[in-house]
Amino acid sequence: MKEWVLSVCGVALLAFVAEIVLPDGSTKKYCNSVLAVVVTFSMLLPIVRFVGKDFQVEIGGDGGLVQMQSNAKNVLENNLEMLLERQELPVVEVQIDVENKVATLHFSGSAVQKQIEQATSIACAYLPNYKVQIVEFVPNSG
Repeated sequence: MKEWVLSVCGVALLAFVAEIVLPDGSTKKYCNSVLAVVVTFSMLLPIVRFVGKDFQVEIGGDGGLVQMQSNAKNVLENNLEMLLERQELPVVEVQIDVENKVATLHFSGSAVQKQIEQATSIACAYLPNYKVQIVEFVPNSG
């Protein structure tokens, strides 16, 4: 939390200095727009990190205990599966290991190399910090 506050203050200070130093005109307007986006992103960074993990909130009191859980892993898997289905790629299952940052795509045996490469590209773009593994899905016979 301390790091976040310091980074937001630093970015805000940079924006303030740029406001003072830059001459009036189109360059100043452009720089202000860019710095506004940077300040916004720096303020949203903890939320992005928070959503990327499982979390649990406990609220206690006389009324009892309310527990709220969210499983970001399932959300990531479902969203990636939907992205791949929209491209009509033969992905049977998506498994994401959040702790090790590994995404495993299980393909049907009918998948061709071009489809596998396209699905891998989509998965890498959706999960840029994850390693993507490809596994051919073989159904149980029996």
